[in-house]
Amino acid sequence: MMPKTAGPHGPAHAAALPVALSLLLLCVALSYWPGLTGSFLLDDATNIAPLGDNGGIHSLADFKRYVLGGHAGPLGRPLSLASFVADAQTWPSDPWPFKLTNLLIHLLNTVLVFVLACQLLTLAKSRRPHIGALLCAALWGLHPLHVSTVLYVVQRMTELAATFTLLGLILFVHGRVVAHARPALGYFWMSAGIGLCGSLAVLSKESGAQLPLLALCVELLI
Repeated sequence: MMPKTAGPHGPAHAAALPVALSLLLLCVALSYWPGLTGSFLLDDATNIAPLGDNGGIHSLADFKRYVLGGHAGPLGRPLSLASFVADAQTWPSDPWPFKLTNLLIHLLNTVLVFVLACQLLTLAKSRRPHIGALLCAALWGLHPLHVSTVLYVVQRMTELAATFTLLGLILFVHGRVVAHARPALGYFWMSAGIGLCGSLAVLSKESGAQLPLLALCVELLI
């Protein structure tokens, strides 16, 4: 008797998926790696140079002054400014760690795109949702459109807004599914996705305000 082989949703398929996703992330990282040696661009200095005011960030008061003193948007984008402090506490600074952090956020967003695509394709009753999701993540991670976002330091604001938007949609979809059997728990996850993640997205960049509209699109279309 011939041994049974794993089907498209069997153990072999499940084991290959993390490997495929890891290889994708490696390809994305290698594609961007040469660009990490680039310099600051355009309005990078406008947003990051205040790190050096009063001698740099050496106390909680210095941290609050910088993070709450932003002028890039109506809300000041404090969450994005706080992330810059993780890369340097003074100015002028080396752009390499800033660009590396941008790349790491892009890799995280690629994983979040994969997770969200898995959810949506499963709801759409795709036969192989993980394969479709992997293709979606590859398109996101390797698309040339993101080069200016990842390697232009101040565009971390856009990246972080995308991070919390994607996470918010993931929680919303999860809650929407759970709500069929456990309404209270489902509405909790949906509220956390739209409310908490939406707030964090807006505090990164005002484009995060699109999250409720994107959730409405998912609700109406899927």
